[in-house]
Amino acid sequence: MPANPEVTVDATLKSDGTLGLHEKPNLAPGPVTVVLVPASSKTAQHGSITDTISHIKSRQQRRGYPGLDDKDFEQLEEERQADEDAYEQRWRDVLSPDERT
Repeated sequence: MPANPEVTVDATLKSDGTLGLHEKPNLAPGPVTVVLVPASSKTAQHGSITDTISHIKSRQQRRGYPGLDDKDFEQLEEERQADEDAYEQRWRDVLSPDERT
């Protein structure tokens, strides 16, 4: 983690002056400085799917999420395929019970 990480987290300012964070920040417990910016003043971003994915990725990185690399995707695909194969086998067993005896 960088020496002085900056984390952006959406929150709701309550009537008693406290904040309700919408997600847990990726920071160690301790004192922090809070800068409040009304959500209505944020510029609305309406772009392509590529813009949306880039925006999501940058927010994840600010929260400390490293993302997935090619090896991670390959492992997820292998797990998904194994689950699908097992599911299909269960249905073959259910639909053809006589062949198992």
